[in-house]
Amino acid sequence: MAKSTKTPKGQPTRKHKKRRLSPKDHFARLMKESVEVAPEEVASTESSSAASTSTTQTAPAPNYSNILLIEKFQDALDTRTAVCRRLEILVRSSTLYTPSAQARLIKCLRDDYIRGDRTRKAIDNLRHSDFISATSMANQDAEFITKEVMESTRLFFEGSKELQEIGDQIATQFS
Repeated sequence: MAKSTKTPKGQPTRKHKKRRLSPKDHFARLMKESVEVAPEEVASTESSSAASTSTTQTAPAPNYSNILLIEKFQDALDTRTAVCRRLEILVRSSTLYTPSAQARLIKCLRDDYIRGDRTRKAIDNLRHSDFISATSMANQDAEFITKEVMESTRLFFEGSKELQEIGDQIATQFS
């Protein structure tokens, strides 16, 4: 683990969370990255322009709908994780539940974190797979993955709504 650095007054420095981009800004960043050309590609293009008979290999075009689908899936997972964290805090501070019931609920929420970490790894694998390119993957495989990602995203959002309702019910006892 990283050591926390201290300021001269002895206070730990604060680490700032990375702010999520708005969907419009995120899409603009993805578009910019897809259009950018690496310096070695420029050199190979200049040398091949003199000899127009040589062929250059280009990277497959990205499938933006799949990229946005993965981003929506990531957002659903982040929402679910945030709701679970808030719910855990509410359950811990609630007098509504017995200690054994609190322990069981917290264990379920912790299991959800573990599943979330596994899902995060799957999302990273999707980001580095042929799923994000337009032509590299078999159409049948891409359709299956698309269907599964869409279903998982829907389930994450629905589950988050249900957990938020439970959290609202617990929070009403505090007011």
